[in-house]
Amino acid sequence: MAVEHFTIADRQWASVRELGRGGFGVVHEVVGPDGERAAVKVVPKTPKSEREHLAADLRDVRNVVPVLEIDETTTSYLLRMPLAETNLRSYLNARGSLPEPEAIAIVHDLATALDDLGRVLVHRDIKPENVLRLAGQWCLTDFGAARLVDASTDAITHKYTATLDYAPPEWWRHEHYEVEGDVYSLGVLAFELLTGTRPFPGPMPEDLRRQHATNAVPELSGVSPALADLIVQMMAKAPVRRPRPRKVLAALDRVTQPHSIPAPGATALQHANLAVTRHRDETQAAEAALAQAWAERLELAAFGLDQLDKIIENLRATILDNADHTKVVGDNLHLWFELSGAQLMFSLVDDVKELQWRKEMPFNVVLTAQIVVNVPAADPTGWSGRSHSLWFCDAVVLGEFAWYETAFVDQSKQTDWCPYASTVCEEVVEALTGELTPIRVAMPFSEVDPAEMTEFVDRWSGFFGTAVTGTLHRPDQPIEHDPTGSWRTS
Repeated sequence: MAVEHFTIADRQWASVRELGRGGFGVVHEVVGPDGERAAVKVVPKTPKSEREHLAADLRDVRNVVPVLEIDETTTSYLLRMPLAETNLRSYLNARGSLPEPEAIAIVHDLATALDDLGRVLVHRDIKPENVLRLAGQWCLTDFGAARLVDASTDAITHKYTATLDYAPPEWWRHEHYEVEGDVYSLGVLAFELLTGTRPFPGPMPEDLRRQHATNAVPELSGVSPALADLIVQMMAKAPVRRPRPRKVLAALDRVTQPHSIPAPGATALQHANLAVTRHRDETQAAEAALAQAWAERLELAAFGLDQLDKIIENLRATILDNADHTKVVGDNLHLWFELSGAQLMFSLVDDVKELQWRKEMPFNVVLTAQIVVNVPAADPTGWSGRSHSLWFCDAVVLGEFAWYETAFVDQSKQTDWCPYASTVCEEVVEALTGELTPIRVAMPFSEVDPAEMTEFVDRWSGFFGTAVTGTLHRPDQPIEHDPTGSWRTS
């Protein structure tokens, strides 16, 4: 196999072995003509790599791996760097969790780098793979994901960057990302150093997004309360609540001072302070979870309204194609058809802002609507017509939202409409959860798919047509079709 050679500043370097690969290039151990050994990173020229960021002037920044020389070919940038002893991932794989003093020393080295870097760069990809042991210090490397501080709000800074296990909540929300995001990632790394595991295990990207955005930091057992308190603060959900790198350094210095072993009273205060910090973290996590759930419901509602518009437009077209004397009033969210005194009405009842979130509900409801047919004159029993519910919900499969048609009856009395539509009220919740109540589900939950409307449109065209001719009557049996098993109970 041919030896790969690199020319950097007119000097030839021969590859000894490949040290690793990442999202921004391949690193080789190389040897020069005089026997000097170094590392060369080969970074392909793409929109992800910019020379000014790969070789930013970091001469005054402590605890970073410097780029000694940079050159380029037609396809790649070539970065020559000192050859490190090891990287932190390999070190952790060999050691597992680390003693507290050693973990503190590593975090201190990296916080020192962040304190200096914060004036120039946001690193954006702090993880053990990007931490190297060099001249007795743990140093940050791989600035391919970094962006100049002034550019940290650009959309491109979110497109290509971050390792999901260490990404801060603001990255998942595509928000402004400054040095506080690096502090969060360092907090995740500190947790891993002390426990041998990451605080949020995923495993899937969606799991990691939810955990970083909405879960409180797990308890750090066996760790001094002052250090645990600091790590929880570093991993605060809100960036403004995280300490800046200089405050992280000051807190670490206090923990490692020779006289830092506190008296019993001070220990009790530190535990109390940690309890307050953890309570705040749990509160922020709960608030973040609620905000995320609300945002997701709004997205679902927008989709549901779009689907509903298609459903009603199909019904409107069928009615007008077959009965052009029909009077139509309103829009697709509040629509009224009338012909010879009979009425077919549709309306959105509860939107996402009005609908109550009921913990007892066996499934999630985002929007409710109703469709009603009124007969021209009440029959002798006082029956006015029938109405059905349309709920945008995940009634059948958890997380799979669609419009479902159903209806209800009250077995304790005759009602003007039978069956009738309902929103998510207490009595209906009881009917869905099997409680003893006179309210019953009168028809199976049936999906109304805008792509397959034949059955739904034919049924309601038929109800409307028979109401016009006076042949629509109260059902002989309130429950016309057995609904058992048509919705999930958990």
